[in-house]
Amino acid sequence: MTRRRAVTIVGAGTAGLTCALILARRGIDVFVVDAAARIERSVCGEYLCPAGVSTLEELDVMPLVEGAPPVLGMRLVSPAGRVVRSHFPRDGRHGVGLSLDKQAFLERLADAVVEAGGRIRFGWRVDSIQRLDDGWRVGAGRKRTPIECDVLIGADGRRSVVADAAGLLAEAGDRTRIAVRGFVNAFDDPERLGEMHLLPGGAYIGVNPIRRDEVNLTLVCDAEELRRRGGAEGALRQYAHDARDLYERHDWSTLRAIRGVTPVSSRVKRAVADRVALIGDASGFVDPLTGEGISIALWSGLAAAESVVSGLAPGADLVACLHRYGVERRAKYRAKAAVSRSFQWVIRRGWACEWIGHFLGARQERADAFIGIIGNNYTPSEGALALAGVKPAIP
Repeated sequence: MTRRRAVTIVGAGTAGLTCALILARRGIDVFVVDAAARIERSVCGEYLCPAGVSTLEELDVMPLVEGAPPVLGMRLVSPAGRVVRSHFPRDGRHGVGLSLDKQAFLERLADAVVEAGGRIRFGWRVDSIQRLDDGWRVGAGRKRTPIECDVLIGADGRRSVVADAAGLLAEAGDRTRIAVRGFVNAFDDPERLGEMHLLPGGAYIGVNPIRRDEVNLTLVCDAEELRRRGGAEGALRQYAHDARDLYERHDWSTLRAIRGVTPVSSRVKRAVADRVALIGDASGFVDPLTGEGISIALWSGLAAAESVVSGLAPGADLVACLHRYGVERRAKYRAKAAVSRSFQWVIRRGWACEWIGHFLGARQERADAFIGIIGNNYTPSEGALALAGVKPAIP
């Protein structure tokens, strides 16, 4: 015996719940499943870039982040200790960013999905996915009734079982790098700037100031270095100590909630197939130096949902509509992915980090243009003009 749904979403993170909310609001029968027993904080920087805030406004869910502190820009620190302060440009597409308690945000988002008529099941670990003539069958063990659906959405992260079942995985991901998350208290009220501390050997620590008693840290380093430094906590403490500017402003006796994850990147052949779409990290993920993972998850959940709604309309071509989402996603992030890969080259070369730090620090407009690219206030081409001193024309 099976149950039939219009849409099944595997993964109750930012992308999956965003997609579910749009579908439920449009009257689509949507069922979300997640292997975890409950929503928990994941390994990520709890920062939403300005473009992500604009997506929240488009979704009409700003009350879900009421009280979240603003992020006005970024403080960049080179391996040699050069500090460059930047602010999101006022002439860009978006305003400022936000610091998020991601767990609280997702809990509120899940409540909104249920209120709109969607269904969510936690503790539902997918162990089989079967292609049908008119959709997919998703199973989770003998004790649970399989779900058949017209459309299957993979929102299940870097090691997506949906991407694997649909034959969309390109590679398993780079396991030579690892991300470590932790929280620490600040000695003083933190400046409303995110921070990126670049360290020798290509490691870096992203810092998101939520409040004095909760500063979110994310370290990305080589897995071998993490082992050499005694594991996740040892590596986080030692790398933070190397970044003296960071270490001296925080109370490291309060370091807590340390957790690591790998791989920190993955690739897919494409984001769509017949009656299946991948969103969020499941649709491809790059080492998160740009700190825009939550923003990408929001946008992809929204864009995929709009395509599904169009595709399920009477007389519509579902395959063509899903294909449109794939084209839109590729077009939106192709240039930014190239920028992210360029950053990966730079951070492994200390001389390049110092040269760029000197270039950005020489003029405030350059530093602001650079963070404008990171925060998606500018497209990469618009940001290049701004770096050259030419004011870009924003549509």
